[in-house]
Amino acid sequence: MITTNFILYKILVSAGIIFLYCLLYFITNKYSLYTPICLPEYKIDQHFPFVPWMVIFYVSFYVQIVLGLLLAPNIDIYHKMCCAYLISIIFFSLVYVFFPTHFRGKIEDKGCIYTKAVFLIRKIDNPVNCLPSSHVTLSMIIGVVYLCCGCMKLFAFFSIWGIGVSVSVLAVKQHSILDLLAGILLSILAGFLGSVI
Repeated sequence: MITTNFILYKILVSAGIIFLYCLLYFITNKYSLYTPICLPEYKIDQHFPFVPWMVIFYVSFYVQIVLGLLLAPNIDIYHKMCCAYLISIIFFSLVYVFFPTHFRGKIEDKGCIYTKAVFLIRKIDNPVNCLPSSHVTLSMIIGVVYLCCGCMKLFAFFSIWGIGVSVSVLAVKQHSILDLLAGILLSILAGFLGSVI
């Protein structure tokens, strides 16, 4: 049975986890200890066209990572999700500190509101913290945890959403295929580890 205390607990702890993610991401995005390594644009990246409307999926990530936590059906699954988030956030934050990377795919101004949104994101977000993609990691980790816990409807819902977010990082040219693959690998490892702790 879901109680008011459980809902309040989830809201407060989730807010803390999201705050930690945003804080660590902001610090590592704005301040680098080392010069970021420039990641190449691979041939496969060039086959992905710039699709401005995919920025909708890209931005929906922020809603998704909150819902992934809040929709956990019980305290056990919620704690597993929190563990998986924290493992991945700590891991990629350490990578961003000690092995910073830089990537910025080429985009063209298509004169639409979606392109303007991509340009706005690029003004706010420095082209670092690329490998692994935190968008891909956190959006896919939700499905991994729900799969490990046997919540098949939540697994399907968040996996489809996670795939949309993952494709969007390539479609809006924020990440390379290497960042995406590293994000998927980290989501599987951290999601499984969080589920068995």
